[in-house]
Amino acid sequence: MHRLDRDTSGLMVFAKTVEAKEKLQHNWNNMVLESKYLAVVEGRPDPSECEVRSYLAENSRYEVYSTDNP
Repeated sequence: MHRLDRDTSGLMVFAKTVEAKEKLQHNWNNMVLESKYLAVVEGRPDPSECEVRSYLAENSRYEVYSTDNP
């Protein structure tokens, strides 16, 4: 399950059938090759802390988590 929070732009995809939902879930990594996120901050952060790089992964229960493993 994904969510789109208030004050966030993005695209929501809804499947009309269970079959379509399963195809989207199982083929998502082939359809979405790259995702980028931009953060806007107030002030000037320490340059050593300006960039966070990680990968998002999903477990068998479709829970998304951050990892260093590509």
